[in-house]
Amino acid sequence: MKNVWIRALSLVLCLLMLAPYLIACGDTGAETTPVTTTPADTTPPPEVLPTDIVKIRITKDALYDENGFIELEGLVDEFDLVDPAADPTVYPESKPKTGGGWKDQLGLALTIDLGADYYISSVFYYNQLSRENITVSAKSNRLDHWTTSVTGIGQTRWTEVKMDVECHYLHLSAPDASSTPAEIVVYGYRTSAYDPVPTRAERTEYPTLSEFMGLNGNIAASVTNLMAGTYVREYHNWLWTEMSDRWGTDLPYAAYISTPVGNFDSFYMMADMKGLKVVPCIMFTDDHALFESGQSRPSSPLADGTYDSDNALTYNLYAGAIYQYVARYGSNDFTTIEGGDANHEHDWGRYAAIEGNDLIKTRTCSGCGAVQTQNYTTIRVSGAKKTGLGYIDYIELGNEPNLDWEHVDDYHSPFQLAALTSASYDGHEGAMGAGYGAKTADPNIKVAMGGLAGIPLDYIRSMDLWAKFNRQDGELPMDVINVHSYCEENVKIGNRYYVVGVSPEQFGLAEALQDLVEWRDTYYPDKEIWLTEFGWDTSGKYSSSVSVHEYADYTTRQIQAMWLVRAYLLLSASGIDKAHWFMCDGQNDDDGGRFATCGLIDGNGRKKESWYYMRTLLTTMGDMAFVEEIETGRDDLMIYHYKNAEGKSGYAVWCPTSDGTKVENYTFTIDGSAADLVEFADKQDHGITSALTVNPDGTVTVNASERPVLVITK
Repeated sequence: MKNVWIRALSLVLCLLMLAPYLIACGDTGAETTPVTTTPADTTPPPEVLPTDIVKIRITKDALYDENGFIELEGLVDEFDLVDPAADPTVYPESKPKTGGGWKDQLGLALTIDLGADYYISSVFYYNQLSRENITVSAKSNRLDHWTTSVTGIGQTRWTEVKMDVECHYLHLSAPDASSTPAEIVVYGYRTSAYDPVPTRAERTEYPTLSEFMGLNGNIAASVTNLMAGTYVREYHNWLWTEMSDRWGTDLPYAAYISTPVGNFDSFYMMADMKGLKVVPCIMFTDDHALFESGQSRPSSPLADGTYDSDNALTYNLYAGAIYQYVARYGSNDFTTIEGGDANHEHDWGRYAAIEGNDLIKTRTCSGCGAVQTQNYTTIRVSGAKKTGLGYIDYIELGNEPNLDWEHVDDYHSPFQLAALTSASYDGHEGAMGAGYGAKTADPNIKVAMGGLAGIPLDYIRSMDLWAKFNRQDGELPMDVINVHSYCEENVKIGNRYYVVGVSPEQFGLAEALQDLVEWRDTYYPDKEIWLTEFGWDTSGKYSSSVSVHEYADYTTRQIQAMWLVRAYLLLSASGIDKAHWFMCDGQNDDDGGRFATCGLIDGNGRKKESWYYMRTLLTTMGDMAFVEEIETGRDDLMIYHYKNAEGKSGYAVWCPTSDGTKVENYTFTIDGSAADLVEFADKQDHGITSALTVNPDGTVTVNASERPVLVITK
C-alpha cells in the first residue's frame, strides 16, 4: 500500500512540473502572451583605475628616437633594479649606446608613447657623465603641439623633473645626444584604457616568383640583360631629368629625351615591350646650392625664409619633381572628354588655347559637341608635353637616405625622411597644392620609400610616429616599406679578421626580416615590403666585405649563382613582396672593391653563371608562388614547394650549407604523376631538363647539393 501512495505522489509531482509546458503547447482557448525576458547586460563594467602614484613600466616599443641612433632598450632595461623616488642611491648599471660624433650633435629627441592617458607626477633620469639639462614635454593627443615643458637641471645623479600633467605622450630633448640618460623612470597612474593593438594579419598567399624577382640597373644597361628579372629598380640621378643648367629662380624645367644619359621615353618603352616593369629611384642630387645650406637633402626655405627639415612643406623642390615624373610616365592622362555621346566616333576640330594659355587647350566634336581638354598647367618640360604614358606602376623616393657613414649632410633622420616622403607621396595630404606629390599626379601610382641601408625597424617606427603627429590620417605616407641587407660576417682567417660574404642561410637573411614583417602585418597589412639590395661580389678578395671565397670545388662565380637562387627562394617565403638583386652590370673584374664584381654581367659585358641561374628560376617557376616547406628531418637539406594557378607544382631542393655538402638519393613525395628535373647551368637560361621517374607511391628520388635543383610536375 505504501508503494502505491509513493507512486501516486510521484505522478502528481510530475504533472505539476509539466503543467506549464502542457499549457504553453496546448490549445487552451484563451489568448496567451509569450513570456519575454530582458537579456543580461554583457557590457563589462568600467575599469576602475587606481590613483596611487606608481612607477610606470615602459618598454622599448614605447620609445621613438627622432634622430635614429639611440639604443632604445638600454633606456628602460633596469626598471626592476631602480626606484629613484624611493631610493635615489641605487643607480643604473648600464647606459644605451648613441651614435657619437656628429650623430650626437643632432641632439636628443626622444618620444615616449605611454599607450594610454596618464597622470604624470614626475620623470626621473640618470646620467653617468653629462651634466647637460634635459627638457621634458607632454601632450595629450597626437595632433597637439607639445605644451607642457619642464627642464631638469643636469647632474651626475638622479634628476627629478616634476610634471603634474595629464598626457598620452612625453618628450625628452637636449642639444646633444651624449646627454642621453642611462635610465628613465616615470611615475604616475593611468587614467584611460590602453590603446587597442591590432591583430596581426596572417599571410595566406605569397607572390609568384615573376611578381617577386627584381634587380637593380640604370638606363645604360641592356634591356635584354635586365630580363633576368621582371622588376628593374632604376637608379636615376634627379639632375638627369631636371638638369642644373635649367634651374632658375622659378620651378625648374624637366627633360626626358635630350638628357646627359639618354632617352628615357625610349628606355621605358623598350622595357615595357619586353614585359619589364621599371621602378625609377629618383636619387637626391649633390648640388648643394639648390638646397638647405651645407646639406644635400632637397629642401628649400619656408615662406619666412627659414628652414625646417622636419616640415613637409620645405621639400617642394623634390615633391614637384616627383609629380612631374609620375604625370608623364604614370597611368593618369591629363586629357579629359566631357559631354557629348561617349559611343560616338568623334570628329575633332583643331585645338584652341583658352584665353591664350598654351597649357590649356580644347577642341570640340562637330558631331556630338563633346569637348576635349588638355590641361597641362602643372606640367613643366622642355619639349612635347605628355601625360599618362603608362610605363611605370611604382616610383621610389631616393636611395639609402639614412646613410650615416659619411657626413651629416647626407643623412636624413627618421623625421626628416618622413617629412620628405609625405611631401612627395601626396603633397602632404594636398596641403602643398597642385603640382606636388606622386598621388596628386596619378592616384594609381604606388610609392616606395627610399630604400634604407640595413633593416632598421626602429627608424621606420619613428617615421610612423612623425606621420601620427603631422598627418591628419596618421598613416605612413608610402605603399612600400623598403630596406637593404647584405650577407656578411666578421671571420678570423689566420691571425687576422676579415668581413666576408656568407650564404643567406648562415647570415639568416630571411630571419633578419621577420620583425619588420611582423610589424607590417600588425600595423600596415596593406603595405608591401621590398628588399631592394642584396648580393655578393665574385672577386674573391678580402678588400670587398661582400665577396664570396672559393670552397670545395666551387668557383666564386658558381657560389654567387648558387647563393643568388637560394636567397630568392628563402626570401619568397619570408613574407616580403619583392626582392631586387644588386646589380645587373658589374664594373671591373680586376677591381676588388665592394660591389665592383657583384653584377650578373662581368666587366667585359659577358653574362655570369648568376645571370643564367636567375633567368632559369624565372622561366621555370615564374608563375608559381611559395606554398610550404617540406619537412626533411635533416638540417642539411631544404625543400620548398611552389604551385601555380593551374595546380602545377615545383619543388626546390638544396643543401643550406657552405662546405660542399651533398645528399644523395633523397626520396620525397610530390603531388604529380610525372615530373622533370631542372638543373642550373652556365650558358643555359632555361636550365638543363631531364625526365624524372615518379614512383607508384608518388615519390621521386634526387641528388641534392648546395646548387639547388628543381622538380617540376607535368
